[in-house]
Amino acid sequence: MFKKMRDFLSYLRRFIIGRSVAVPVISAVTVVCITVSVSSLNTYIVYDGDRVSVLNSYSENWAAALNEMGITLSDNDLVSMPEQPENGISKIHILRAGEAQIDVDGKSIAIPCYNENVMSVLTRAGVAVSQNDIVTPTPETPVTDGMRITVTRVRYEKSEEYVKIPFTTEKRASDKLETGKQRVVQKGASGNKRCDYEVKFVNNEIAEKKLVGETVVKAPVKKIIEYGTKPVTASGGVLNTGAGKLKYKKVLEVTATAYSTERWKKKTTATGAVARYGLIAVDPKVIPLGTKLYITSLDGKSWIYGTAVAADTGGSIKGNKIDLCFNTHNECIKFGRKKARVYILE
Repeated sequence: MFKKMRDFLSYLRRFIIGRSVAVPVISAVTVVCITVSVSSLNTYIVYDGDRVSVLNSYSENWAAALNEMGITLSDNDLVSMPEQPENGISKIHILRAGEAQIDVDGKSIAIPCYNENVMSVLTRAGVAVSQNDIVTPTPETPVTDGMRITVTRVRYEKSEEYVKIPFTTEKRASDKLETGKQRVVQKGASGNKRCDYEVKFVNNEIAEKKLVGETVVKAPVKKIIEYGTKPVTASGGVLNTGAGKLKYKKVLEVTATAYSTERWKKKTTATGAVARYGLIAVDPKVIPLGTKLYITSLDGKSWIYGTAVAADTGGSIKGNKIDLCFNTHNECIKFGRKKARVYILE
């Protein structure tokens, strides 16, 4: 440009001298100055958000142009413009910065934000997010000035625990043991099992522990106890009762139930006698029919049936069991089932 100006001035001087035209030197200088001034005028178009400003300035510095327009920038604002003006026009784009707060891994990070979404801000901040992590707001949410972004760390781990399996106890009746006695025929032993868990951690704290499987490592051993059902016998003696002294030759401990023929059509016993209070049903293999008895509770005080005769049998009366006859059905219900002591009288 400056070479063309020199050539023009040289040509103008020759033209003036050759034509002998009296043109004041000041006029040539003025033309040159006007030409230089017009060629140095720059146009700036500034896009600042929704605001568009235009400036014609002799300044070739975009920062000075913005200053002329009264446009100020913060430290984090972004400015973009082409390297060379196009047709003498420089287009300046200003991207204003907001500020977002990221809460992650127990710390808070302040970061400038622009026209972008949450995931873009996290990426610029160097915050890696796994597929299990929870981002609030969601990664696609547009970021606004003052937004708080939270990254909740979530991870899953496998764990296992060993748990004792308690043994169970089985009781079996034995007619080889007297009633009230028992013995251990098999000792019990606890087992062991492995429990597999899936553990959910939220920000390094256990939030959930879910059982996903069990494996028995050692099976427990059942404890087996035998208890006696054999009738207990005792040597004879004298029993003091309200009706006087009774001699007995043996004592049995049995289970007593109750029955009544109040609602039955057939009221006779196995021995042919009419059922009534004092006639009881027995297992003849244990207590022969016709045997005279005296029956009380085990402590001899809670209840007393009194003297009785073994006069009847029953399908369910086996072993050391007796069935006491009462006059009414209600008496039977009230009596229920009890432990009893039977004195076999002489």
